[in-house]
Amino acid sequence: MSRYEAVTDSAVQDSFVETSTDPLSCEATRIEGARSPFSTEDQSPISRLPMELLSKIFLYIVSDKWLDDSNTTKIVVKTLARVCAAWRAAAHGTAGLWTVINSKESHVSLDDQLAYSAALPLHLDHWEADLPRNVVLSRFLGQVGVHMQRVESLFFSTTCESLAAIPVQNMPALLRAHIIYTRRYNPNILNFLANATALTDLTLQGARCNMTSHVDALRSPSFPSLTRMTLVLDSNVRPEWFLSTIAQCGTANLTFLDLAFSSLSSRAAPALDFAPDVLTLPVLRTLVIANENHKMLRHMHAPQLESIVFRDMYDIGDPFVSFGRFLAHTPLPSVRTLELHETNGDYSALLACLALLPDLDRMAITWGHIDSMFVMVEVYDHFEGPLTEELLDRMTGDSERPPLVPRLTSVDFNISHDNCMKISKPALRRFIRSRRAPSVRGGCSVAALEKVRVAGIYDTDNDFECDGDRDGAVHSVE
Repeated sequence: MSRYEAVTDSAVQDSFVETSTDPLSCEATRIEGARSPFSTEDQSPISRLPMELLSKIFLYIVSDKWLDDSNTTKIVVKTLARVCAAWRAAAHGTAGLWTVINSKESHVSLDDQLAYSAALPLHLDHWEADLPRNVVLSRFLGQVGVHMQRVESLFFSTTCESLAAIPVQNMPALLRAHIIYTRRYNPNILNFLANATALTDLTLQGARCNMTSHVDALRSPSFPSLTRMTLVLDSNVRPEWFLSTIAQCGTANLTFLDLAFSSLSSRAAPALDFAPDVLTLPVLRTLVIANENHKMLRHMHAPQLESIVFRDMYDIGDPFVSFGRFLAHTPLPSVRTLELHETNGDYSALLACLALLPDLDRMAITWGHIDSMFVMVEVYDHFEGPLTEELLDRMTGDSERPPLVPRLTSVDFNISHDNCMKISKPALRRFIRSRRAPSVRGGCSVAALEKVRVAGIYDTDNDFECDGDRDGAVHSVE
């Protein structure tokens, strides 16, 4: 492989198509070879396809990425099953085509779909905004009935009132739940999941909701198997509300946590009726936080954290100060990946954070890509972003001073063309040159960069020429 290999989208697409269809080609060859040469006589081309292969083709069609789940059943019923009797039999006999149960579905009866899906795991979809008023979530779940025990994932978008009205469901197989709640907040919106003890992935999202009522802690059942959690709520919910919600849902096995705001309101956050304690996340590995949520770090203890992502932090407090306090209270920080996406703050505080991350081996920085007049005028015009000349020089080091993050092996810098003029190209070049091979600087062993991606700063890879030789890493220049 060339060290400066360029991979095009078309090459990736061709590779994907070839790889994804190869199993079908092999299967067709195997089935065709096993059939009698006389079995295809006097048959139309459509009729010659055996049921086994038809089923695989149908499943391949509905698995395509351009299809959303709501269109899958329509394509099967209105297109595939209408070609001929053989295709209809193949469609009805392929259980995997019927596992997405949508409350809006009008092309096939719910009873038929549950029967066609045999005993396979189910996915439930309910988007209230697209439904007539007579389609009520609790009634829909009642119609699914005993098959609720087969439900493996669900996506519900409805009012807090509707969610709180659902009786506890028998869903021992439920692994993933994405819930969007609207209108007036009710702390009992997750009660119907009380028996979902196998739940591993929960996304809770507030939309078009009266968020000023978030003064009560969420009264959620505990999910002992929960490993991934995403909370996307309005900006006038205090960060402490998140902490209580996480604690209610369970932290014993939580390894991934994503906390974001959707910024639907500018009203002041209400006072809470409860006070947060320090939340211990004993096995958390990845933390993604956005906007004001960096303030939550003062209430969190995550001794096993390996990756932290800051996103869209440019006008509410200083994320680097919050991160520094978090690291200072962690005896042996284990963070190995740091990502800063559209994040601005005290650059000296960022340097202090990096000094506390001796084992960091991957860094990603994105800056200048938000298409907002406010951000462009108030942020991009006044700040250069975290990729400063001082940061690059401190990561370069010299014979007298060891560099920051000496174990760094991967960097990904993506700066928009409109903001790249503020980046010191000589400093960036010096940094990359200094890491092209293992070395000792300031008495410290420094690892070589194995992967470098730079987007938006250089026009060609010629700027990475180092004394007539390429850097000793795989580069991507965009």
